[in-house]
Amino acid sequence: MRIIHAANLQFCKKGAAFWNQDQKIHHGLMALGHYVYTYSINDMARQLGWFGKRDFGVKQANQALIETCLNIEPDLLLLGHAQLISRETIETIKQHLPKLKVALWYVDALWIEGKIQHLHDRADLFDSLFCTTAGDSLTNISHGKCRSAFIPNGVHKDIENKQAFSQVQHEHDLIFIGSDRNDPQRQADLNSLKESLDDSIQFSLFGCLGNPSIFGKDKDSLMLHSKAALNLSRHSEMLLYSSSRVAEMMGNGLLTCTPRGAELEQLYSEDEMLYYSSTEELSERLVSLLKDDSWKDIAQAGWERNHRDYNAKKVAKFMLDFIYQDDAYKDVPWSNYTYLS
Repeated sequence: MRIIHAANLQFCKKGAAFWNQDQKIHHGLMALGHYVYTYSINDMARQLGWFGKRDFGVKQANQALIETCLNIEPDLLLLGHAQLISRETIETIKQHLPKLKVALWYVDALWIEGKIQHLHDRADLFDSLFCTTAGDSLTNISHGKCRSAFIPNGVHKDIENKQAFSQVQHEHDLIFIGSDRNDPQRQADLNSLKESLDDSIQFSLFGCLGNPSIFGKDKDSLMLHSKAALNLSRHSEMLLYSSSRVAEMMGNGLLTCTPRGAELEQLYSEDEMLYYSSTEELSERLVSLLKDDSWKDIAQAGWERNHRDYNAKKVAKFMLDFIYQDDAYKDVPWSNYTYLS
């Protein structure tokens, strides 16, 4: 097929965020043999806006997407996040290309109503909607003829190409990479965790509690030389939701530590991820697992699970099968979380 993938590939970051889901979905679609034309929404808005400012180029970026679709005549327009693309733009494209399928994927939180209003406003225009959250939070958005489905955060063998469990020497016991900007609750949680962890555990933070962020090859090296990683999402009770760091950490072979609550046990077993209910439990289990290197067995099992079942090609294939109502979409571990209109 011809596919236009209109997402935010963050060209402006010069490769520093090469592991984002936009890139993985793009390469997953290409691995299936399709022609995939990338349209980087925010970058196009900056390029077309006055003074290189994104907000000054939104109208022009919408018009450019219309022209791109008319020039290419794709079979599928796959939108990624796409907050800047208006309802009117999608309607115009569909009017000119009545056989076109339109779908959208979204990997951010679904609990902040202001940030997902654009999904509510346009869902009836989509053939399918994909989110990394399942359950009512997802079905409350999709309506009309829009079918919705959960998708896991994908990995790619040439992006997540490290195996921390096979490394002989490690510089960090436990790491956390994530922002705490304007988030006092996360700051409190991280400070509480620091106080609760056993003194023998070296806990290193990046992008939070006053520590600098880390990107690109430096982040790659950090993951390779770390034993365990904290997979801390802002709402651990949302069904199957996790930050995309779960794919980055597990996909690079770290022991990934996740609070219970989101029922991620349906995706990753207790032998593939370290689950904990309290900081005290996390501390106790880490001390035990790190002492005799048994963390490596769990980390390797999680790495194998991700690269086998949640790789970018499989996620992309599921999305296409679901959009085109091919029953092959049922052959994935997360098929129970598909919702038909």
